[in-house]
Amino acid sequence: MWIHIKEEICRMNTGIKLLVIFLILTEGSWSFRIGAFNLKVFGRKKADNEQVLGYIVEIIKRYDIIFLQEIRDSSGDSITVLENALNRSPGSKYDKIVSKRLGSTTSKEQYIFLYRRHSGITIVSSYVYHDPQNEFEREPYIVKIQSTKTVITEFVLAGIHVKPLKAIPEITALETVHSDIVSKMKTQDILLLGDMNAECSYAPKKYLNNIPIRTSNKYHWLISDNIDTTVSKGTDCAYDRFILHGDKFLNAIVENSSKIFEFDKEYRLTNTVALSVSDHYPIELEMKTVTSSAPYIPFTMFTTVCFGSVICSCIYCLRG
Repeated sequence: MWIHIKEEICRMNTGIKLLVIFLILTEGSWSFRIGAFNLKVFGRKKADNEQVLGYIVEIIKRYDIIFLQEIRDSSGDSITVLENALNRSPGSKYDKIVSKRLGSTTSKEQYIFLYRRHSGITIVSSYVYHDPQNEFEREPYIVKIQSTKTVITEFVLAGIHVKPLKAIPEITALETVHSDIVSKMKTQDILLLGDMNAECSYAPKKYLNNIPIRTSNKYHWLISDNIDTTVSKGTDCAYDRFILHGDKFLNAIVENSSKIFEFDKEYRLTNTVALSVSDHYPIELEMKTVTSSAPYIPFTMFTTVCFGSVICSCIYCLRG
């Protein structure tokens, strides 16, 4: 994919080339993007596929923090492979926080939050929701975040992958999760995110539209029903969702920034290749930041970032 980027940049005029170089170097400086992505059975087979892993890495690099689902590897090796590949690639480095393996069957999953280093993020605390009533197949994974970069300095992300055949009862029970978070983490600013299987046959509107977390004006569903979060040509379902609570949090979200990232179009993939990456698109939103101007980048930093990366090719292009 870097080859395509190099080719496109080298066709640009000099002024545009300089602008593109500057934007690449300052990637993430002016925005703060949150994502959620169901990786579709991510284990060693997928981690060992260099092409697929490369696309997953590029997708992750869009985000300051991203919630990953469907990590299925009892050894944990695939998580290490992903982290190493991510931190070997040009650009920002990432840290992670990982849940225990979750699920009542032998096909257990883990959740991961990956977050960009030096982006002002501190993980204050985390926990897996205690589920004494056994309402969830995979209990929500909850992290409290402090952020120096965003206009709201503290908030909670609660990630979940809802079991398809239990979608309505599990989504209904998220209101109890919300109450638990308020009690334990002492905040009202909460974002529930992940693959909730929240439409089509798993969650018909006649049922979905009658549960409190859907009907209450306290909760804001930021991915609308008409957004297809699936990659397959044969489906049109808004499975993946953001459900936000807290007026301060809502006011900190960039208007109209909640959407899917169509990686197949971005990377010019066939549907077959795209589906080998995942059958879901990532969902994303942007938060308002306190940054008011571009950061100063010393020449030494410029040359360090340039060395061995696509930027050097861009600079070469500037000669003509």
